[in-house]
Amino acid sequence: MITESRLQTALQNGQALKVISGLTNFDKDRVAATVKAATLGGATFLDIAADPSLVEMARNLTNLPICVSAIEAAKFVPSVCDLVCGDGCDATAE
Repeated sequence: MITESRLQTALQNGQALKVISGLTNFDKDRVAATVKAATLGGATFLDIAADPSLVEMARNLTNLPICVSAIEAAKFVPSVCDLVCGDGCDATAE
């Protein structure tokens, strides 16, 4: 797994490679292919569309850090809820 210090070092040295699967790419097969290629190709981290099922899938396919992107801010909460709150997080709570 890429550790935080390794990611930070790559960013500081201008050697980070972020692979982006696409802000509106919710096709699980295409995102999985991108995640696998990024992992094998030496990417530093990934950026995928904010969708809980895509985040879970990507976490199962790679140890790379994962960023999520969304046009609508409300889509971030359910996409990162398990990472922040753990199991049982109520993503609909305000």
